[in-house]
Amino acid sequence: MAQLSKGAIQAICDGENPPSPVFQVAAVRKIQNEKLSVERYRIVLSDGLHAYSSVMLATQLNQRVSSGELDTKAIIKLNNYTCNIVQETRKVLVILDLTVLVRGSETDIIGQPKPYNDQSAPSKSTSQQQDVQPQKPSYNSNGAQMNQQTSSRILPPQQNFADKSENRIIFPISSLTPYQNRWTIRARVTSKSEIRKWSNSRGEGKLFSVDLLDESGEIRATAFRDQVDKYYDVLEVNKVYYISKCSMKTANKNFTSIKNDYEMTFTNETAVEPCSDVASLPKVSFNFVNIANIENQPAEKMIDVIGVVKNAEDLVTVNTKSNRQVNKRDINLVDDSGRIVRLTLWGTNAEEFDGSQFPVVAVRGARVTEFGGRSLSVVGSSQFMVNPDMPEAHKLRGWFDMQGKDQELISISTKRGDIGSPGFGSNLKNISDIRDENLGKQDKADYFNLKATVLYIRKENLMYKACPKEDCNKKVVDQGGTYRCEKCNQTSSDFKYRLMVSVNVADSTGSNWLTCFQDTGEALLRCSAQQLGTWKETDESKFDQVISEALFQSHIFKVRAKMESFNDESRLKCSCVTLSPLNYVQQSRHLLENIRRMQMA
Repeated sequence: MAQLSKGAIQAICDGENPPSPVFQVAAVRKIQNEKLSVERYRIVLSDGLHAYSSVMLATQLNQRVSSGELDTKAIIKLNNYTCNIVQETRKVLVILDLTVLVRGSETDIIGQPKPYNDQSAPSKSTSQQQDVQPQKPSYNSNGAQMNQQTSSRILPPQQNFADKSENRIIFPISSLTPYQNRWTIRARVTSKSEIRKWSNSRGEGKLFSVDLLDESGEIRATAFRDQVDKYYDVLEVNKVYYISKCSMKTANKNFTSIKNDYEMTFTNETAVEPCSDVASLPKVSFNFVNIANIENQPAEKMIDVIGVVKNAEDLVTVNTKSNRQVNKRDINLVDDSGRIVRLTLWGTNAEEFDGSQFPVVAVRGARVTEFGGRSLSVVGSSQFMVNPDMPEAHKLRGWFDMQGKDQELISISTKRGDIGSPGFGSNLKNISDIRDENLGKQDKADYFNLKATVLYIRKENLMYKACPKEDCNKKVVDQGGTYRCEKCNQTSSDFKYRLMVSVNVADSTGSNWLTCFQDTGEALLRCSAQQLGTWKETDESKFDQVISEALFQSHIFKVRAKMESFNDESRLKCSCVTLSPLNYVQQSRHLLENIRRMQMA
């Protein structure tokens, strides 16, 4: 049985950093706060003599709790930790890395630990604590110092300086909250945005943001107006800095992929100082999403993606909603999942990009959009890298050069302005996917393609008499020889037929009802609405023949799925946007590609 490090809680609270202390978990409690987008856990630790409740688990260790590995009574060894002082006297122990030595189900509570009290417990003399006011650096599992500071003092004369003392308290990023104001972090700048300007009724301004990383996590920091001039040239990507005295606020998750509930804002009091001790700080990390899995990502989500540029479109200039002109360029990324996704570049990235040599592109924090399937956009907070030196990039380069460039690929993005060109390379779904993927049940409609066969066409209410005016399709009221359009407020002696065909289609996974309006209805029935209406009135057998000939025919249906309310009841409505005949060459290539993937799996 592992032995607990008796007296370790007392030592840590006295400012010492015993290497690799062993504790028992007396309790694990989830912090109940609806404002937190990432789960946080509070731990009660016991060293056999004392129990200490001011212990936080770094978010990267949450999976240890959810998996059941870290539970009550478990015996753990702290490989990396730090102790922070908050609210002047309260000390919070933050666990950055740990090893579970014994599961909680395999042991009992050891000893009779008493709650530790900072005020009543014995401690070192006040004079000794005053000699070194901040805590000592944290230690790794070998007892080596993790945050010993040696700093460079080369700064512009107008910069604020952090504490000149070599002994300073370094807080992990994961421990920062809006309720603290006396802290210093040591972090690496992993990305820096361009300077963006705005102008509205409240005035003009500018801003830029940086992403900061340390051993415990990440956070975004933003500078506005005067702070832009002060810090933009000072902060450089991949350099390490001491940063303090920023304001903290809740992060807006719509504009960042960083897993932190808070973000920092530079103020007039902010201090920034370069740091030369960078050995223990990690570099930027990615959580790449396979292109084939982007179809399952919700719109507006920020994700990391890597792929080879199959082709790049020409640079174009568009007008924004604020009537500002900006340059953009669409590029198509592929990876070894055999899928293509459209990525939109803006501004300088679009202007300077050269895709002629099929470069590998990695994006950290690309935004998912849902117009015509799924596509991606590089936003101001994104980190855009061309031919990055990382294993994933080298692997993709080898795949593309050996087989990817000649492989039949499937696009999950419909070409802009070409929503009527469905095919096997455009977001093909099975009917069962409508239910399994909850298509159409988000705030915006989902567009996808179905290869399906017509089983049944409902003859009832297949068409209606509409206003004869070219720009009006409103149903008219039959007044016995004349027809009144309430929308146009006119009465006419004529009308036109409009189709509204309810059709049941099926594939190997199920069946579903679709509505085909005028153009798609005529394509489905291979007959104009006016001719079909005439036969319905004069030759019922001819009308039935048209319906019969349309049955058991297979097509590619471009479908729009959206929840709609009718009589206070919500239901999914699927309508056919375009309809195309099968391309048997494309279909055969698609099937062969699926067979090849199954053989490789």
